[in-house]
Amino acid sequence: SFTDVSLAAKVGWTTYGVLDPDESDPSVCQPGEPPLLCEYRVLSPSVALIMFGTNDVGVIGADDYRVNLRRIVRLTEGKGIIPILSTIPMRDGFATRVQEFNRIVAEIAAEYAVPMVDYGGAMLPLGMDGLDLDGVHPSVPPKGYEGAADFNPNNLYYGYVIRNLTSLQILDAVWRSTAG
Repeated sequence: SFTDVSLAAKVGWTTYGVLDPDESDPSVCQPGEPPLLCEYRVLSPSVALIMFGTNDVGVIGADDYRVNLRRIVRLTEGKGIIPILSTIPMRDGFATRVQEFNRIVAEIAAEYAVPMVDYGGAMLPLGMDGLDLDGVHPSVPPKGYEGAADFNPNNLYYGYVIRNLTSLQILDAVWRSTAG
């Protein structure tokens, strides 16, 4: 799953993009089907890791972000899928907005009683808050993206590695809480 090409997660996407049927891949998705629901139909997942906001902070307000994230959670639960929300990492020039959006993520996770991973918080102790030189994307380990699932101690200083590690940790916690 670390290398899957998603129908609902693309570079630069926002909460409104994943809900917009015009953004769907017409070769896979049904007419009028938003990318989020297309992905769910095609993959039939039991759990969905949901992290949107890094690109939203520069283009929409907190109220719109809240509405969109709630809709994503409701649509996910409506398909019988466990949503796992994730906070977003810091972004250069948007520290206050990132904090506000992360509060919204935590509020919605509590409101819907769904799991949440604090990826943004896990990134803070890393150099440059775990970001690459562009100040937007997570830092990449020495072996590139292929090394982003290498959890040896020397690799735990890179944002993509921490993203994958925290994702696996929350998936394990959810699995343990639902097993049996």
